[in-house]
Amino acid sequence: MELQSDLINSLTSLEYECDIHSVSNMVQVAQRSAQTLQKLTLAYQLQIDIADLVQSPGGDYVEYPCLNTLFLDLQAYPSFPPLSVDSGVVLFPSLRSLNIGNDYPFGDDALFRGNAAILEYLRVAPGREFCDIVRRYKVFTPTSHPKLRWVESVRLSVGMETQFASTESHLRFMLNIAPNAAVKVIPAVPAGEETFLALNQLTDHTCIQVLHLYDTQLMLWEVIHIVKSLSILSDLVCKSTGLGTYFEDITLYMLPVYVRDIQVPLRERFRCWRLGNVDSDSLEETVTCILVVAMTFPNFRYANLPNSILHEYMELMEETIESDEYVEVEPRLRRLLFDKTV
Repeated sequence: MELQSDLINSLTSLEYECDIHSVSNMVQVAQRSAQTLQKLTLAYQLQIDIADLVQSPGGDYVEYPCLNTLFLDLQAYPSFPPLSVDSGVVLFPSLRSLNIGNDYPFGDDALFRGNAAILEYLRVAPGREFCDIVRRYKVFTPTSHPKLRWVESVRLSVGMETQFASTESHLRFMLNIAPNAAVKVIPAVPAGEETFLALNQLTDHTCIQVLHLYDTQLMLWEVIHIVKSLSILSDLVCKSTGLGTYFEDITLYMLPVYVRDIQVPLRERFRCWRLGNVDSDSLEETVTCILVVAMTFPNFRYANLPNSILHEYMELMEETIESDEYVEVEPRLRRLLFDKTV
């Protein structure tokens, strides 16, 4: 029993992902290993107040000097107002990776104190509380986080979606967190055309590397426009409305000649286009869209489609690119035949 106690007092990793209402034992374990914990994960329906983790029963602050990875994806923080930590107290000085999957759990900048020089990865649901804290405490400035290289937004949960006035304000907020970081953007609001219009206003930002527009339907010309505007974009997720009026008269076998005739600045980093709404009825038009993208952007590698349509897609794609019309570009397009289910 003493051996078990010693082990609990010196854990380096603790992951708690359960649907329970009593987590007092977990809180005790975390606090007893506070000096050695390097990774802490708290997820799903845990009914926990973050104050329980950082305050002892006597009211003293519990610091986590070695914690470099903190993953908080809790569905509820029952106490209100949230805890504000005394100024000068640094709870997480070694934090390099921070995930906040729901409401921001503190009433101040406690999560960001003392780690600005080493924070490398940030994943956040940018609700009103988080944005207010960041602005009020000036958490992010152009020079404050020199090692922050990846910023990722999380889709806001039900009840949080109305906290942003527009998709554009959300995009600008995420992009301004760390101007030199690569950004994975999932818009806060499922906005359709509004999302595309917002992106049109952000062409001065070149740091978006991954763009997930799960609920946004884009025509082919909009996809091309987005990729042209975002110079390091490598991965785009969206729903497709097909060719649209700009390309509506183009057939599969006219494409090679047509694409050679349009002037498009090529983006060499764009590699993957993930489509979530393809079925048999729209497959031929989808293949046409994919081929336009593949011939427009030289390093495009694959389109990710639902598994249910993958076999039909492969057959139609192979039949198309092996036709005489595609003989000049066929070697490069054969990469589209590989199954890249990611």
